[in-house]
Parts: sequence; structure tokens; C-alpha cells
Amino acid sequence: QKSGLLRLTVQDFERTDHQELVSLIVQSLEQDDLDASQYIQERLPDALHDLVNELLAPFPKGEPSPEKLIEDLFRSVMHLRYTRAHKHLDQLIYMQKDNQENENSRIDETQRINEMQRINMYTYHCSLALKAIDKALGQSVQLD
Repeated sequence: QKSGLLRLTVQDFERTDHQELVSLIVQSLEQDDLDASQYIQERLPDALHDLVNELLAPFPKGEPSPEKLIEDLFRSVMHLRYTRAHKHLDQLIYMQKDNQENENSRIDETQRINEMQRINMYTYHCSLALKAIDKALGQSVQLD
């Protein structure tokens, strides 16, 4: 968060089962009634049991330290965000080119300008996100 990025969220994952699991983990950390692992065990949908068992399987080369595990998780999420932001930026550039090529289309000039401004705004925000991710990847991992 110190680098201007959001905490881990459901939107960091594309697969629905991963989103559901992250949502449950976040809920477990936000509540105070039960231990987080007990909260998850009591509320884990049957459909997620195989995924959880797969994720909890021992590492073939032994367990990393908790610090190493957190650092690897952080870097993996940052790389996922970086890849997603780059894909989004590529789409925006394509939309921008497409908008410029369609100058002679039936879309009136005001609509075309509004669309270009919207694309430019998203491009700017995407560039800021990439810069923040680069900064975060260049720093050592520190937990709040």
C-alpha cells in the first residue's frame, strides 16, 4: 500500500474459484469471532475443497520460510497485476488507433473526442499503475 497499490483483492484473480477463496480469506481476516483458519474451515464451500487441498499440499523441495512464502506471493501478485495492466494498456492503444482510423465514420466529432478523452484517461491511470507496480517490485517486501 505504501507504493500506492491496493491490498490483495478478488480482482487480482481471474478464476472464479480463486476469487471465492480469496474472498473467504479476506472475510476471515476481517472478523474477530473465530481464528481465521477455523472461520475458513467452517465456511469453505464443498466446491473449493479440492483447490484448498491442492494449495496446502507440501512443497516438493520442502517448505520455504514464512517470510520467503509471503515475498513470493507478493511478487507473484505484482507480476499478475503488471501483466494485466500491460494487456489493458495494449487494448487501450488499439482502441485509440481504431478511434483515430474511424474519423470518417458516422460517429459525430463530439462523441469521438469524448471517447478519445476517456481512452486517454484510462491510459494515464494504467501507466500510473504500471509505475507503482515497478516501484513495488523494486523494493523489499514489508508487511503492515
